[in-house]
Amino acid sequence: MGGSFVGLADDPNALFYNPAGLGQVTSLSLMGLSTKKMVDTDISSFVTAWPYTEWGTFSLGTSSLAVPSIPLAAYNSDTNQIYEAGQGSYEERVWIAGWGKEIVPKLFLGLDLKTYHFGFNADVAGYSNYTADGYDLDAGLLWHAQRDIKLGLVWRNMASSLWSGGGMQWSTGAHEPFDGGPVVGLNYSFGFLWPKASPLNFNMDYEFSKIKPLRVHTGLEYWLGDFIALRAGFITGKNPKQQALFYDHMYGVGLKLFNISVDYAYYPNFGEEVDPKHFLSLSSTFDLNYQQKHTEHVEQKQNDNSDIDYLEKVIDMEKSEDYGPFLQ
Repeated sequence: MGGSFVGLADDPNALFYNPAGLGQVTSLSLMGLSTKKMVDTDISSFVTAWPYTEWGTFSLGTSSLAVPSIPLAAYNSDTNQIYEAGQGSYEERVWIAGWGKEIVPKLFLGLDLKTYHFGFNADVAGYSNYTADGYDLDAGLLWHAQRDIKLGLVWRNMASSLWSGGGMQWSTGAHEPFDGGPVVGLNYSFGFLWPKASPLNFNMDYEFSKIKPLRVHTGLEYWLGDFIALRAGFITGKNPKQQALFYDHMYGVGLKLFNISVDYAYYPNFGEEVDPKHFLSLSSTFDLNYQQKHTEHVEQKQNDNSDIDYLEKVIDMEKSEDYGPFLQ
């Protein structure tokens, strides 16, 4: 949905967008995503969330970008030629631990801690290996303002944007802070005239950052029953390289069967990159209270059977008594 999720944040992906939304996750959930970028770049993520009634919902996730094979060139001064000397690899990985909870009715608070590791490795003479490690923090709020309106606010990379504690520390000694700042999100559910129709979800996020100024994410989602979701997303902003306004769009579909969901999205990348991207994700939820509910159901059934047995005994007893013609 164009990356607009701060105001909705109703599944484990809230860990990446607005940790306050984790408080809305009430079932043990697992979610994974995979895509390719520029043919040889692999992008993947995995997140899990598990709720506790008294302490809120906790989450752990990871996301990575990897280029497993990078051709490295070398120069031969004797032949005055450049040749391929070997291969290198590059990886970016982030681990995130998050928490979200409804602190007062309709108001959710969330926090997450992110740790990063970047690395370039090459087994070729003349090339050096570089690594970097760092951390940062996000904090978010989510407010159910009305039945069909949600408002979200998240401050991304607080340690880098509010003080000099966050960012990446490279093996070369250089320090690189992350771009950060507040993001405001809105979710509005449009109802239709007929009562059985699903609402149309409208989402909008606005970023206040230095590297990505004037960036607005909007998205639409409509469910056909309980099984199929249709989605569309739009991104408008200023390209950080060309300093020119751009407009991007993307489309997606989701399929849900029981507790398993499969989602697909297509992103042409007209505004920032040449190659399109295809996103595929798989998620599943597990009811942590299933055993308790099953036990309660069995006990209720036993109670119902006991009541039926008791009534049958009363009827048999009454039939055995002589009440004259009134019972006939």
